[in-house]
Amino acid sequence: FGVSVGYTFTVWDRIPFVTAQLNTALAAIKETSYIIVLACVMQVIALIGIIVYFFTCIGIYDYFQVDNRELSQKSKLLCYVGLAISFIWTLQVLLHVLKATTCGVVNRWWFSTPDKARNWEFLRESFLRAGVFSFGSVCLGSLFIGPANFLSNIAGYIRPNKDEAAIQAFVFLQELIVSVIDFVCRRFNNWAFGYVGMYGYNYFEAGRKAEYLFQRRGWKEIIGDDLLENVLFAFSIVIGGVVGCIAILIEDMETTRLYSLDYPSLVAFIIGTVVGLVLTNVLFCIISSSVDAVIICFAGSPDEFLKNHPSNSHEMRSAWREAWPGTVDFIASANVHAALKSPSSFVSPGPNYLLGENRQKLDVIFV
Repeated sequence: FGVSVGYTFTVWDRIPFVTAQLNTALAAIKETSYIIVLACVMQVIALIGIIVYFFTCIGIYDYFQVDNRELSQKSKLLCYVGLAISFIWTLQVLLHVLKATTCGVVNRWWFSTPDKARNWEFLRESFLRAGVFSFGSVCLGSLFIGPANFLSNIAGYIRPNKDEAAIQAFVFLQELIVSVIDFVCRRFNNWAFGYVGMYGYNYFEAGRKAEYLFQRRGWKEIIGDDLLENVLFAFSIVIGGVVGCIAILIEDMETTRLYSLDYPSLVAFIIGTVVGLVLTNVLFCIISSSVDAVIICFAGSPDEFLKNHPSNSHEMRSAWREAWPGTVDFIASANVHAALKSPSSFVSPGPNYLLGENRQKLDVIFV
């Protein structure tokens, strides 16, 4: 409780800024409520996957321990590591398909008036784009985004400070390591999934276009705000812990004990916690993804937002002006609109900015 209160005071000045984005995202979810149906379907798929993986792990454990199979410790470890990587990658693909689909739906909502937003066609097109036509990009990004984010966190601690460095050789080595990490993080970034879901670009091209858009707006520090992610993560941890405790109570029933395991209560707690974390993350994914889509669309097409959703637009502009003065005092340029739009009529939700002159501008910008 004390940690939560302390963190609240630390981020107090950022709360109105994040709240404005969250209100817009929730308004989009409310008017396109069918996306919640997809989230529930993804939760069922994730639950089935968890059951399959844990039964597989327990079966392999029995094979190694109970049946006394003679395998080296290295072989056993590789088997468990392979299962862990497979499980995490599968979960990441599931989450990022949902993320890309949600971004696609919110993008269509952005360019539509409220009376036209309740259109199941938005969900169908977005899911086909994320789960079929761009599924390879989603899988590729899902495999490497975790390690890239981990390296990004490490880079913050080893980024060199030339004024305090005693040995310049160490500074050079630090700069080399950090530059490699920064390159990897630019190639694999979370914003790319939004572009994949919105416009169907391949993963690397989507990341490059997202990076260009935010650089053009000068929003590098803004998009690094992780307040909402931290709050959702804290809720996930609490829910996961509660579900883990419930799993222990269920395991204590004699008919459901895990007899073949050395620590059945611990295993039950782990299984319950993982189930709670995964299902909560799947549901929260549509919230965080909607916020990401709102930021991308706000950076590229603020005029359409004002036209179609004026009340949300005024709230966003006011909050941004207060938190980040000068960041929204711009007029959307044709070049940034072109950077945001898709070269395909199938994936372009708004006016076709890529016809004629603007299509040529896009070719010049990203060559």
